[in-house]
Amino acid sequence: MIRQIVFIGLFSFVLSKITAQSFGIRAGLNYTSFSGQLEEGVNEKYGISDGFHFGVNYAYKFADDFSVKGELLYTQVGSKYKYDGASFYKIPIGNAFIYEKGNATVDMKISNAYISLPVTFQWQASKKFEFNAG
Repeated sequence: MIRQIVFIGLFSFVLSKITAQSFGIRAGLNYTSFSGQLEEGVNEKYGISDGFHFGVNYAYKFADDFSVKGELLYTQVGSKYKYDGASFYKIPIGNAFIYEKGNATVDMKISNAYISLPVTFQWQASKKFEFNAG
């Protein structure tokens, strides 16, 4: 009888700690653009590019409305870049160089990838609203 009471007590304790934890998956699309100083007198611009993010998260609820959440995220951000204008070419000949002037057209997609490990505190104001800070 004592064993059964101890087993039920331990089982209830473990169940209460499991419900205080949650795991999740985050995935979605990003639309980003870089900006910076552009050269004058040439056709140069940045545009919006698409990327994605994917990760897993873990939350531990230490009160009814408050939790601590940690995530491991892979995020891809970037920009489209176009350049049409004057360019210089450096041509090696032996130990010297010849410099030629011309025009260049560049159309490329710049992509950077990041792995981040954000830790946030979460307050659940109601069943529909959560606020995170961290």
